[in-house]
Amino acid sequence: MPPAAPLLAFGFGSLAMLGWLAAAAAPILIHLWMRQTRRETVWAALRFLQAALERQARRLRLQHWILLAIRTLLLLCVALAAAKPFLDRGGVLADFGAGTHHVLVFDTSLSMGLVSEQQSRLNRAQQVSERLVGQAGGNDRFSILAMSGDPRIVLTESADKAAVRRAIEGLIPTAGVAAPGKAMALVSKLLNLGSDVDQPAQTADGAVRVLFLTDLDEAAWQGAADTAGPEREALQRLAKVAELAVVDTAEPALVGNASLETLRYEPTLPTIAGPIAITGEARLNRASEPFATVAELVVKNEVVATQAVTLRAGTTTPVSFSYRFIDAGDTAVAIRLREENLLADNARWAVVPVRERVRVLCVEGARDAARYLQAALEPTDKTDKPIVIERIADADLSRTDLTAFACVFCCNVAQFGEDEARRLDRFVRQGGGLVLFLGDRVQPAAYNRVLGAEGPTAPTVATAIKPIFRLASTSANDPASSALLPVTIEPAISQPSYRVDPKGYAHPLAAPFRGRERAGLLTTPVMRYFPLRLGKLSPTRDASTSSAVIAMELDRGDPLIVTSDHGRGRVAVVATAASFASIDPATGGPWTAWPAWPSFLPIINGLLEYSSGGASADPGLLVGDPLIQPASQEPNATAMPPIIETPTGEKAEALLTSEGGWRFTGTDEPGVYRLGSADAAALSHRFAVNTSAVESSLSRIDPRSLPATLSVLTTDDWNGAHDSTAAQTPLHRLLLYAALTLAILETVLACQFGRRSA
Repeated sequence: MPPAAPLLAFGFGSLAMLGWLAAAAAPILIHLWMRQTRRETVWAALRFLQAALERQARRLRLQHWILLAIRTLLLLCVALAAAKPFLDRGGVLADFGAGTHHVLVFDTSLSMGLVSEQQSRLNRAQQVSERLVGQAGGNDRFSILAMSGDPRIVLTESADKAAVRRAIEGLIPTAGVAAPGKAMALVSKLLNLGSDVDQPAQTADGAVRVLFLTDLDEAAWQGAADTAGPEREALQRLAKVAELAVVDTAEPALVGNASLETLRYEPTLPTIAGPIAITGEARLNRASEPFATVAELVVKNEVVATQAVTLRAGTTTPVSFSYRFIDAGDTAVAIRLREENLLADNARWAVVPVRERVRVLCVEGARDAARYLQAALEPTDKTDKPIVIERIADADLSRTDLTAFACVFCCNVAQFGEDEARRLDRFVRQGGGLVLFLGDRVQPAAYNRVLGAEGPTAPTVATAIKPIFRLASTSANDPASSALLPVTIEPAISQPSYRVDPKGYAHPLAAPFRGRERAGLLTTPVMRYFPLRLGKLSPTRDASTSSAVIAMELDRGDPLIVTSDHGRGRVAVVATAASFASIDPATGGPWTAWPAWPSFLPIINGLLEYSSGGASADPGLLVGDPLIQPASQEPNATAMPPIIETPTGEKAEALLTSEGGWRFTGTDEPGVYRLGSADAAALSHRFAVNTSAVESSLSRIDPRSLPATLSVLTTDDWNGAHDSTAAQTPLHRLLLYAALTLAILETVLACQFGRRSA
């Protein structure tokens, strides 16, 4: 076989094998081809069944989404409502709308402490405010003011109801007097209002409502009832931007109140040598039946005597005690009534300056110028006499320590040096008395220059303010009152006068002569004297604002005695001489025969008692009055703020003023305060602060006399319906209501969907 034959045979065999392999793959290819091509035959009954199944699936999906949304909202509402305390603080939860700014002005004055049926007027005001706070929403804000004396802001625009409630619960009645006018000014300042307010009642921050919770005491609200005045104008300005209302917290039934209105002691220069008469006047207000009670005499916080008294409505009843002090020094005394309705005005306090002896300094400008004066003050030679007189010549005045004396009598002293004037000025300001008897040696021009308004005691800014411990009736803001000499002394004249006008016996020096016209005062002979003028004294001093008072006049109308308050003490100027030593050059006779007249002895003793402080009446400081110490007039003196202890035992430091004195405004409680220097171990000086009798009467103003812009409600009929700006339902409550509604809706829908599915 040729060699090519095997190769050809192998090739044909391979092709045959490949053909068979292709034939073997044919069934697989046919299967794959036939799988992709199928024939569907539609059955008419199954078409409607499939459409129904698709509709049911869509309905079920919708029902599930509805139930899911309801259940999610339910849980969200419950969670937000439970988180209210936290969300309120951040302002996340808020009511619908801008909310209301409620300015609650609480009357915390004396009369608001009156208790009826175991509840005070302030308690009723607090209950009303609690109701208002409970109705308010989370977006409402509250400002709390206390109105007594100088009003104060307790809380400023807070939406935290817990803080608002705490502020309201912390309010207590004080012993001060309500001042609505000052409160309105403070509300205007709180709301950032000017004097020319002209805005709508609805502001961008929501409505504003000012609510006065008060008993409408007549003394406090009379200014608002007047047709014209600053308080009426303040109300009209507030009415333009806020709704104004008053809640009358007074009790509907008649409730009486016993109060002690005055306290006096005699003699006004008490010593341990004899008993002291301590008297007071008690009054029963608003009661219809007599009231039996017990009056107590309290000395050094201990009851030392009691007496039963019966008070009748509308009249004053005297209460008298006699007590002999054992120790010298400033002693706190009080008369107190046992009565429960209103405690703050049941007591009256005084600090009695008890001395072992009353020391008096007589300065003589001429020999025997004070001889008769000493005889009038010291009529006996007993060793235990209560008054001790020391006579010195005028040349020794600058070397004498004045602090040991209660009063200084200057008799016929020609003139004073500037240093002597400063020492006398400081002595009187610290509580001493100064009596200037004139005479033939007196140089009036020197008196006017050195002791008057142009001298070294001339007023300064620091002294032109209310001095500490001085009566409220003094000219507190008068620069003239800081001059030691309260008059201008004109040249002496010889004009015999045999008639004295006591000016209606109104002055304490003349009052003892009332009804005793035969005691010699009216016929006191005066032949020569210095005219004393209370007219214009200097460009900065005018009698219209001076505290000088004419105690007695001569028959020509010229003053005989002029007195004036000066710091804590008093000054008295007598136009004539105190002895027969002053000779009238026109007649050769004495200036006056007064030393031999029956009226001389009581007048001299009266001058001593009156000018030496003579605090036989209340000291004059009332609750809320600031204590002010003017700057010292001593060269190189440095003011030190004192430490003051209140009747409750708390201690506070007074504030230094820019003029160099100090000021203390914490006299919020009646009683005895103690004062001492910051570096002293003990508090030495004492002074008394009493309540004002203005609100003790419990007289009320007629609500109809108040302006129409001030709506008046009572605690009995006050509720949310009266609140025209009542807060909307708080959102957390709406959330809880929504959660409850969703829970009911989810249950109903689940049942409905379940039945339909079945």
